[in-house]
Amino acid sequence: QWAQYNADRLIELGIGKGDIVCLLLENGISLIPAVLGICMTGAAYLPLDVETPDGRIATILESSGCVCAVVDEKNSSRIEGIRCLKFEQPKDDEVVFNSKVSIEDVAYVIYTSGSTGIPKGVQVSHNSLRNLVDWHIRKFGITESDITTHYAGFGFDATVWEIFPSLAAGASIHCIPDNIRIDIKALRDYYEENEITVSFLPTPICEQFMKQENHSLRILLTGGDKLNSFVSGHTYRLFNNYGPTENTVVTTCYEVKEQTANIPIGRPIDNVQVFVADSNGKLLPLHARGELLICGNSLADGYLNNEEQTSRSFVETEFGRTYR
Repeated sequence: QWAQYNADRLIELGIGKGDIVCLLLENGISLIPAVLGICMTGAAYLPLDVETPDGRIATILESSGCVCAVVDEKNSSRIEGIRCLKFEQPKDDEVVFNSKVSIEDVAYVIYTSGSTGIPKGVQVSHNSLRNLVDWHIRKFGITESDITTHYAGFGFDATVWEIFPSLAAGASIHCIPDNIRIDIKALRDYYEENEITVSFLPTPICEQFMKQENHSLRILLTGGDKLNSFVSGHTYRLFNNYGPTENTVVTTCYEVKEQTANIPIGRPIDNVQVFVADSNGKLLPLHARGELLICGNSLADGYLNNEEQTSRSFVETEFGRTYR
């Protein structure tokens, strides 16, 4: 109801297919219906973390061509030059569900950190997102009885992974309060008290969390950095994950069962293939060092308003369309 109510308000402003709507909201439960509301219009959402500097926000708004922003009271003054819609709860229960989205539409745009150059907006379709959702639900056996978490920063694509599979499976989601995010003991206590069963934690937090006892989890997921340590003896299973934003969050996955000198990133998820190739895109033999090529059903559509970079990074090879 929250989602459809705000979708209807956006539609009244003329928002629809092909548009991009940015989101700038404080961490909390309202983030999820705000995301869904934008998707239900057929537009794509562009998440902005509230910790993002104002200058970077202005740059992203200009380069992305955002036509509207969904904001809360605290952050409304940080958006300039485009229309703003303050997120609201519905005033009654009389809401008719009427999604206008199709599988080919862009679901979201996430800007990369820019660590390898100028920040780029990665466009991911509902079709690619569905591949992630289907794999996650199958791989980890997610059901309506699971209690999951939203921990990742909103501008980090792991948020997509936390939200959509849980909703699709009918699981519930706890938004982790800001005041316990880096307090490992308080985080552990929160998981126990709320019976969290499946969670993603960024690699540095996960490595600390494993040092604590936990009896609620059955699955702990990590990724975002190189995993260096593993603590055995837990009742939950730990999975190390790797993937660029350009391949819808997760590309490879590995269940960690023991400490090794080099913990692997694993094998490709469903309907994704990876190859190690030379500079000409030719497959290399086992153990050779080369470039990772990714192809399959999770590939992003490309970079927003940047055809030149898209053509350099998303190339046709003997394996099909690949991300380098």
